[in-house]
Amino acid sequence: IYRRSGTDSEKRDAVIVAESGFQYVDERSKDRFLVLEKGTRYEGRPGDFEWTVMDFEKYALRIKEQPPVRITLAAKALPTAELLGRGSRKERAELHWRFSKPFVVPILVLLALSFCYVAPRRSQLPRMMAALGLYFAYNNMLGYGHALLRKGKINPELGLWGVHALFALLAIYLFWRRVRGRPVLPRLFHRRAAT
Repeated sequence: IYRRSGTDSEKRDAVIVAESGFQYVDERSKDRFLVLEKGTRYEGRPGDFEWTVMDFEKYALRIKEQPPVRITLAAKALPTAELLGRGSRKERAELHWRFSKPFVVPILVLLALSFCYVAPRRSQLPRMMAALGLYFAYNNMLGYGHALLRKGKINPELGLWGVHALFALLAIYLFWRRVRGRPVLPRLFHRRAAT
């Protein structure tokens, strides 16, 4: 236990080490004490060579009662069930954020399936870069939408569903192209056959 006592000009530090301790409430005064047993108390000023060392069998420290502190949790820390019953802007934004997470997975799966075809003797880099670009665009748009929701700049009823709908349609379209045997990415540079 570390304790500092004394006036501002003569602050003294005390370090108390004990084998065991327990809390005790005085029945008459209702004061609470920390009672330490079989220990040593070291007291002095940092930098000085004169320290007081005291061994004890029992040593009681009064515990000052602190007024209760009201803690308000951020919306991120609240359970989903509690968020359902609240209506502040930040809490609704957090609820949208949590409900949108499961929708990301199937959309990303469709995008991944669209870009996973490997053609022999062709570079995979353009397809990989396009897939990464779409992922980052999707993730950033969700984050930006969440920030706008928290600020109240987006209709809370719409939430992040517009972003999901846009990328779901894009993923379905790209997957449809892959299933039909069409290239997912347009060929920007064709090699012309020698005539």
